[in-house]
Amino acid sequence: MSLRDALLKSGAVSKKKVQQTNRELKKERKKKQAHREKKVVVETRQQQAEAAEKEARRQARLQARQESQAEASARGRALRVRHIVKGNAIQVRGGPVRFHHLDHERRLALKWNLPWSIAHGLRKGQYAIALLEQPYQEPEYVIIDRESALKVPSALLFFNEVPPPDEPEHALLEDCLS
Repeated sequence: MSLRDALLKSGAVSKKKVQQTNRELKKERKKKQAHREKKVVVETRQQQAEAAEKEARRQARLQARQESQAEASARGRALRVRHIVKGNAIQVRGGPVRFHHLDHERRLALKWNLPWSIAHGLRKGQYAIALLEQPYQEPEYVIIDRESALKVPSALLFFNEVPPPDEPEHALLEDCLS
């Protein structure tokens, strides 16, 4: 038996007063329950926000790692290309044939005096003109052989992959000299 029932039985309170108290208690319980539900909703939202923030941080770390790997890979490729070009460069000391090619920005036509054999090889696809870029230095143009040119197509400025059909030697010489 509850205290309310005992007070009602003894006549200390009326039935009407007990009902009113019950209604008030019921309202208070509903308020507390609503407050608890709001608290649960707030906690759920906080947990969702924390999870979203944690996922965003994870994504940012993943993206940073991928960018770092891509940058390292690009540096590695550039070093490999530079090594191949530099290691296979053919030294040329001028010559009677003037050979024209575009610069690395494809804006200016550059002239290069070459020996006839090198100019002939460039035309036939035996050699290629490659760009040797050095950090903080002017770009350098070098002649490399066909095998090296096929390995580093990104560094090439001039390369006849498909050489012209065989022509008499004197026609090539006239073509190069004109």
